[in-house]
Amino acid sequence: MTQQQTFDFSRPMPKRRNLVIEAGAGTGKTTAIVAEVLRIMLENEEVSPERIVLVTFTEKAAGEIADRIHAALAELEMLVVQDLFLTETAYLADVVLPASAFPEKTGTFTNTDRAVQLGRQALDPPGEARQDLAIIVDMARQLGLDEDLTEALALAHDLGHPPFGHAGERALDACLQAHGGFDHNAQTLRVVTSLEHRYPQFDGLNLTWESLEGIVKHNGPLTERNGLAAGRYRDRGIPVGISEYNSLYDLELWSFASLEAQVAAIGDDIAYDAHDIDDGLRAGLFTLDDLTDIPLLAQMIDEIAKRYPDLDHDRRAAELVRELISYLIGAVVMEARRRLTAARPRSVADVRSQGSVLITFPAEVAQVEAGIKSFLKARMYRHARVMRVMDDAEQLVSELFERYQQTPGDLPAEWLPSSGQETEAERARRIGNFIAGMTDRFALTEHQRLFDLTPDLR
Repeated sequence: MTQQQTFDFSRPMPKRRNLVIEAGAGTGKTTAIVAEVLRIMLENEEVSPERIVLVTFTEKAAGEIADRIHAALAELEMLVVQDLFLTETAYLADVVLPASAFPEKTGTFTNTDRAVQLGRQALDPPGEARQDLAIIVDMARQLGLDEDLTEALALAHDLGHPPFGHAGERALDACLQAHGGFDHNAQTLRVVTSLEHRYPQFDGLNLTWESLEGIVKHNGPLTERNGLAAGRYRDRGIPVGISEYNSLYDLELWSFASLEAQVAAIGDDIAYDAHDIDDGLRAGLFTLDDLTDIPLLAQMIDEIAKRYPDLDHDRRAAELVRELISYLIGAVVMEARRRLTAARPRSVADVRSQGSVLITFPAEVAQVEAGIKSFLKARMYRHARVMRVMDDAEQLVSELFERYQQTPGDLPAEWLPSSGQETEAERARRIGNFIAGMTDRFALTEHQRLFDLTPDLR
């Protein structure tokens, strides 16, 4: 935290949310900043005192920081727990998860990159994370949907992704092939229904049925009405984590998810397209001129050049990304309204029983979006530099899995079995759960601890 830090309060936080402040050792400057942020938020009634949680590195730090903030805001009552770093987040108490499902943290609240990827609203100016959430919430708001449920689904969306994204998923899927494989949606469900231990009566989090079905079905039905696997699962079957849970609590895998889940899914597609274009430009994998191969982007680039003839490259790129996001959001909202008017659903059951999604791109825009993905696949995802890194990342994850299989003592004590009675499948899944909860950085650090040579994934 620096003295030059600025804060953006132009977009107030909606009410009814927890404010979780995660802090380090606690300097006077940090505490003063936190106290000022809290004072403004309390005055604007953007958060209630009883919804504020202070999360710190140690109990001693917690006490020191709490005392200082209490001195600045004598009326404030805070729940003090342990953990790491300074950030403001929350959005539905049980959505941004406790640390126990993520191996590099201990305590009550996690700061792993994925768990707060969309929810993090650190005391920093808004960045990609906040923009991703804004994309999704903006569409939900325009369509009059439940914003809390939409945000919950957006926050949970990537919880099941292992380190290094799809490369890590491919590696874990291969390692667990004999035991049901690995699927990031199934892993997300596993995290929120079994890996978390916050309640005395049950494992998992106290999420609603609508949250759970949205996590599982945001990309559409998983089965036919007769129970046979459909879509992407037609060839290999429903992932074991989903099928086992569904046998206990029916998520109606044959139906479409709620409108909120559909918004979260397509909002994620929009965010991925925009950020991957931005990342590819920054990495020099392609240029703005290359993007003119896509007619829509060529038109946008041309219009930006006419409006801002002296704009430098980086600002032109940023403006292109903004315009693309606005265009895609507008297209989705317009098509959603058209489909909703035609379908005239009277209940969420009507939404679930539709023969197709109601929140999607118009046909012509879907073609454009497919063209963007095709461009990114050829020029970015399949780029030699990226492929090398992804191959090395897959190997790294595979090596970690094999090492933990062969040397269980290398796992943290809390990830060892509570008893000696464990099947081979249970042991493999436990190791997979541990690795799936790692961030990229922690996976690299762990590999460096266990191996003499770790690839440079840059």
